[in-house]
Amino acid sequence: MVQRGHFIDTRVHLRYAGIYLFSYLLLTYSVAYGISAIEAQNTFANYVLTLCRYDAEHYRQIVDFGYRNTKLQSTVVAFFPVYPAICRAVVLATGLPTRWAMILVANVCLAGAVIVLVKLLRLRTFSDPMYESQFRIYTLAAFLFFPTALFWRMGYTESTFILISLLILLGFQQRWKPLPLAVLIGLLTATRSVGIAFLLPLAWRLYQDLKAKQLSLWQIPILLLIGCWGLLAFMTFLYIRFDDPLLFITAQEDWRIGDPAAKPAKWFSLLTLYPVYSVYAPSSAGY
Repeated sequence: MVQRGHFIDTRVHLRYAGIYLFSYLLLTYSVAYGISAIEAQNTFANYVLTLCRYDAEHYRQIVDFGYRNTKLQSTVVAFFPVYPAICRAVVLATGLPTRWAMILVANVCLAGAVIVLVKLLRLRTFSDPMYESQFRIYTLAAFLFFPTALFWRMGYTESTFILISLLILLGFQQRWKPLPLAVLIGLLTATRSVGIAFLLPLAWRLYQDLKAKQLSLWQIPILLLIGCWGLLAFMTFLYIRFDDPLLFITAQEDWRIGDPAAKPAKWFSLLTLYPVYSVYAPSSAGY
């Protein structure tokens, strides 16, 4: 006899799967509708091409050609290597066209991120079971239907980044050992540079373990260094290939819209959040 609790649990999981499936169908229809309004033919190839525009094209260059030592190609070092490396592995293993592999990797990472997110949500408990259920469903819906969630399914690094980020959050929530947390954070720093922000909660966790005498003082700098291994490895590669370990920073200038700003003006624009609101200002070059 099937217990009622098991039946309810299955029903909840089907509801999660339904939200994910509906978000996928909605995106597919939206992109297909957009193609039909612009292109003469609404084909699968056009669909894949639509999801691999702009920055995705630079990731495609990295997957196909790597970080080549030319002035033109040196600008793509602003894009970090984990996502294109996974896509390259898929291309070699399956023989898929590069863009198809990029979309496949993005969507598999998104599916994994949804699974980890549901696991995280199930760790949150509330006194009211009805509120608890609604909290999980609405959070998942917001994650999948927010307008910028489109990038989860494109040939971008976002879905890879969010999957690893959620795994790290799950590790903190479940009190994983510091070493696997540091390794994951290091991997995240090679996915996007902002992943280094996770070093702060890692340092706090190490401090707590030190107070609880679960960790020795000499282990802390080693674990923090491991938490940067991806970024350090990428910088080492840039030094060997381009003789500039910070090229991923200086290459950002090649993507600037408008005239390069002097350092005082640059700091002022950052403090006033100009990069955020400039896209809404008609007088801005980024409007």
